This record gives sequence, C-alpha cells and structure tokens, in this order.
Amino acid sequence: MKSLANEVQAESERIEEIISETREDATETVEGIESLTEDVQDSADRIDTLIENQDEIAATIREAATGMDDIANATDDQAVRTEEVASMVDSASKQATEVQEETARAVSANDTQIEVVADISESVRQLKSTMATMDDD
Repeated sequence: MKSLANEVQAESERIEEIISETREDATETVEGIESLTEDVQDSADRIDTLIENQDEIAATIREAATGMDDIANATDDQAVRTEEVASMVDSASKQATEVQEETARAVSANDTQIEVVADISESVRQLKSTMATMDDD
C-alpha cells in the first residue's frame, strides 16, 4: 500500500512538472506571438508610410506632367510667331515630349508599386486579423 502511495505521489509530482513545463512553453509562445504581432504592426505602419510617400510622389509626378504639357503648349504657340524661335521651340517641345513620356512611364511604374504595396498592406492586415483571432482563442 505504501509503495502504491509513493508511486501515486511520484506520478503526481511528474504531472505537476509537466503542467509547469507546459505553462512555461505556453508563456514563451505567447511572448513570441506578442513580439511577432508588434513586428507585424511596425511593418504595417512602415507600409502605410510608404504608401503615403508613394502617393505624394505620384501626385508630384502628375503635376510635373501637367506642367510639362502647359510648357509644351506655350512654346508651340511661340514657335508659330517667328522662324528663329520656332527652331528652338521645336527642340524644346521634343525634349518636353520625351520628359512627358518618361514621366508617364514613371507614373505608371509608381502606380504599379502603389498597387503592390497596397496588396502587401492588405496581406499584413489579414495576418494581423488572423493573429488577433488566434490570440482570442
């Protein structure tokens, strides 16, 4: 009987040890998830800032393209007035068109980057939502 009691006592202690180890593992897991959540939030914040910066760049490029169009139109009007100025205006107009095309390509590339960043941001938001659901469980 005493031997059985000793075995029960030993098993009880082993169960307590397993429970303690499980709690420690769970605590470490929770801390890891919390750290990961913070990292994800930091990344999301950085992505949001990047999107804002990309939007500002795109707006500036669009304004520059509009300005280039206005400049090209003004120089074309002046080219009609004199032959000498016409030669210089044609050259400036060609350069403005090239810059405008480059600007249009830059706007297009920037728009693509904005879409990619938005997709990443959405993925991060979904990950945060999934992690929040996991935290609630």
